[in-house]
Amino acid sequence: MGAEVARARPLHGGNLSEVQLLELTDSRRVVAKTVTLVAAEAAMLPAICAAGAPAPELLGAAPPASRSRRPAPGSAIAV
Repeated sequence: MGAEVARARPLHGGNLSEVQLLELTDSRRVVAKTVTLVAAEAAMLPAICAAGAPAPELLGAAPPASRSRRPAPGSAIAV
């Protein structure tokens, strides 16, 4: 994503995944989801958008690097 995570805080919701608000060192704020089926969700978001339904922009996706409470940049779905 081109920046490091400065802060992370959990968000409510996410019945099937852990959802966090990440504040990046370049002042951007993004939502990160730690999900089991990263590839499936990463493919789903652009497909939803292509169908004309509102969907967040996919910024990146990669398998989780660890089970820590604070995902490393690029270790989850970031939207």
